[in-house]
Amino acid sequence: MRTVLANLWHPLGGVSIADMGEKRFVFQFYCDMDFDRVVKGASWTFNNHLLVFHHLKHGEDPLEVDLLFTEFWVQIYNLPLGFFTETIAKQFGDFIGVFVDYDAKAVTAGLRNYMRIRVKVDIRQ
Repeated sequence: MRTVLANLWHPLGGVSIADMGEKRFVFQFYCDMDFDRVVKGASWTFNNHLLVFHHLKHGEDPLEVDLLFTEFWVQIYNLPLGFFTETIAKQFGDFIGVFVDYDAKAVTAGLRNYMRIRVKVDIRQ
């Protein structure tokens, strides 16, 4: 897994991956840009298993952290033009899970015919 993910992500600053047991791994990125691109950019799977990330805070034990939530970018199609607003995006996000972010860049440029929102979802459901 280490080699596959490191080759797939191509982190500029490098990444170290430590196996903690109990199906848990610690990924240490040495560049904030790599962390943002990998963890905040998309959802990842390995061998059809969802990778659930948690940004460890100082002193947190990686084996004690509850890995119950993950974030997804969701695309919503066939909306009338007047519905491409952050208010509507928040309503959709909170309906799906918990609203996190709204990608307004592509909407204002007229590049997409869908709304793109980031939502936090409880993976137990």
